[in-house]
Amino acid sequence: MKKILLILLVIIGAVLYFKWDSIFPPSVSAIASTNYVGEKEIAIIEIPKFYNQRDEKWKDIPLGKTNESVGKVGCLISSIGMNLSYMEMKMNPKVINEKLTAIDGYTSRGWLIWSKLSEITEGKVSVEFPKLSHEKIEEYLLKGKPVLAKVLIHRVIPHWVLIVGKKDGEYLMLDPLTQGEPSNVSGYGNYLYSIRVLEKRS
Repeated sequence: MKKILLILLVIIGAVLYFKWDSIFPPSVSAIASTNYVGEKEIAIIEIPKFYNQRDEKWKDIPLGKTNESVGKVGCLISSIGMNLSYMEMKMNPKVINEKLTAIDGYTSRGWLIWSKLSEITEGKVSVEFPKLSHEKIEEYLLKGKPVLAKVLIHRVIPHWVLIVGKKDGEYLMLDPLTQGEPSNVSGYGNYLYSIRVLEKRS
């Protein structure tokens, strides 16, 4: 019986891995030139501060009240920290995590409650939830606004990065799992699954 269950799990895993994109169809290609040309190049937005989620200063800290660490699942708050630095707000992942934890800024599963970003920035930042499209991504980039984007690692694990430009038809990101050099978003596969944009309130 155990052997049969194991075989079934392997088959299901293989189907999910190779057919994920057809089972859960994404909205937009990670490579703009696939079905939308737009601008061939968009100048890279210079982000003052890069944050790696695995930095020794915070990698072992629990994310919110979960049992997961910032080093393991802190990609979003690290990308948000980079975004905030561009908006002249200095908050590293450790500080962001502390502030969010103090006001119950995460769900029980450790997912960010986006509206809480306004609270931890004293009302200076709001979050936009644009329609996921190349047109919207480029509209914001051309206005000099970075774009938070969700990709999937190995087609399964959600991961957030910060899109900062475009070169040769490819979107460029700052990835909190790297050392800070802009790289192609398509390195994580063919698709983008969600975007957010932080707006600075006057």
